[in-house]
Amino acid sequence: MCQQPRPLVIFTVSRISQITRLENYLQTDGVLANGKINPKTDADMTLRLEITSVLNYLERRGYLKEVAWLPNDFETNRDMEKTLGFEPAYKYLGDNQNNFFANLDMQKPLNIEGYDVLLRAGTYKGMNPKEIITYDFEVRGVPYQLILEPVSAQENRVSLQNAKGDKLITTGL
Repeated sequence: MCQQPRPLVIFTVSRISQITRLENYLQTDGVLANGKINPKTDADMTLRLEITSVLNYLERRGYLKEVAWLPNDFETNRDMEKTLGFEPAYKYLGDNQNNFFANLDMQKPLNIEGYDVLLRAGTYKGMNPKEIITYDFEVRGVPYQLILEPVSAQENRVSLQNAKGDKLITTGL
């Protein structure tokens, strides 16, 4: 009786390939040597883009813990500059890298004392113009709606309206 060979776990191959790719880039530029990180504050944009891409890939799949020389609780957008010496960079943002990333650790309690509600919402440049995102919520039994809508490829509008549809406040992002 002939046994079928066990299938190769493609995710393992991918993980190993990406970690090797990451290490090769960092070793070539002198950021990683003998398993130790030597932060490089003057990293060129090509290195920043490649490292950000690989780290994000590994992070999305929960593989960062497999990278022995990274801190155990490493998060790309939070720790990359502190650990590697340079900030993340994203190709899809174009040449203008004057952007920021803000993140709250939603696993930890957030004090909202003095406020009625906390909403988690997201928007991004380049949103589809027909993609209007709405969040319905109540404050003391009164319904409201938060609306995120693209104005152009580079700007989004955030509005708060009451149940009658009256816009109470609007601002651009």
